[in-house]
Formats: sequence, structure tokens, C-alpha cells
Amino acid sequence: MLPILRKTIDTTICFGKGIQIGNHFYNQTGTYVDTLVSINACDSIITLKLTITQGITLQITASKTIVFPGDTVQLHAISTQPIGSYIWTSIATLNNNTIQNPIATITQPSWIYLNVTGDSLFRGCKNNDSIFIDLIKDCKAENVFIPNAFSPNNDGYNDVFKVRSSTLLSGTLLIYDRWGNKVFESDDLSKGWNGTYKGQPAQVEVYGYYFEGKCLNEESIILKGNVTLLR
Repeated sequence: MLPILRKTIDTTICFGKGIQIGNHFYNQTGTYVDTLVSINACDSIITLKLTITQGITLQITASKTIVFPGDTVQLHAISTQPIGSYIWTSIATLNNNTIQNPIATITQPSWIYLNVTGDSLFRGCKNNDSIFIDLIKDCKAENVFIPNAFSPNNDGYNDVFKVRSSTLLSGTLLIYDRWGNKVFESDDLSKGWNGTYKGQPAQVEVYGYYFEGKCLNEESIILKGNVTLLR
């Protein structure tokens, strides 16, 4: 008499994957029992303890995202699951493209890509992420965006007039009406004029602005112009 063959499989796979046993395909967490016929015509009982994981979480962070040419950036791969392998690719120079936290040397604006695979517990799980590292631009007017009109009507589009640039370190924005009254002033680049003056909506007309800023390369810049307030 030949004994019944019994086998238990306890495994974890990624969401979207599955396991085939005989004519059955399993892709949900649970315990399953299948009876198969072995080559000697005896029953073979397989118990499957299957866990489905939602997959690998992944995020890339960098010590700096705007640098001077030739600067180095410390990269970090962050995941809540154990990672089996790292593959980094980029036009930037990496000191090691198979470790969790490599160092990149940046000589031009660069996308850095990462593909990861889970360890044995998360076999088959993969994910990817990317991060962009830009170069500090020259302290020139073409690298600073100041709109010539805005419409503070609370529709979610162009409601605030402000200076935008990735090359600025700090700056002060002044806005005057046609009579020379200062209607707005701020030294916070994240803030702008919402089109009010003394708590009331400002008139629809052309205003003058004066901006004095300091760039990341320590150079200064002064910009003057007009902006039209629309409703």
C-alpha cells in the first residue's frame, strides 16, 4: 500500500499574481485544499496557504533637487517592505547603481530612475519611481516668470499674482496703483497679491510692480513691469 502524498505550500505573492494548482488558479488570500492524482495513481493532497500583498511601496528622495553642475546628490530609496534588488539608471553618474542609497554626480538636468524587486517574502513584487534633479539657472529675467495679467475671481485659475522661479532664493515684491499707492508688499516668494487693497477688491486696471530678488547662485536681480487686474 502506498501512502497518500501530502504537501503544504505557505507563500506570499503580489496583488495581480496567482498560483496554479491542477486545474485551479488562486489569486486571493486564503487556505485551499486540492486533491490531485500522482503518477502512481494515488491521491496527492496539496494544502495552499496563500497571502496576497498589495505590493511594494516605493519613494525616491534626494538631499537636493536643484544643484550646481558637478554637485553630488545623496539619493534614498524608501519602502515599507524588504527589497531584494535595486536597479538605478540615469544620465547622471552613480557611484553604485545596485544599492539602496547611492550618490549621483549631476552635470546636466537629469531624471533618475529606480526599479526594485521584493525579497523572497514578496517574490514577484516590483515597483519603480523616478526623481528629477535640475541645475541652478543663471540669474536672468528669462528664468523668472512674472505674469502680465491675473484674474482674482476665485475660479481657481490665475487668482494670485506672484513671482515664480526655481532659481530664486529670496525676493521682495512691491505693487503700486496708477497714483503711486503701494497696494501690496511681500518678501515671501510663496505668497502673492490676491487683488485686494485695504481689505476690499482692488479696481480693474493696470498696476506697476517692482521685484528685487536674490538667486541661488548669490547674484541679484531687479525686475519692473506692469500687470493687469481682471475680474
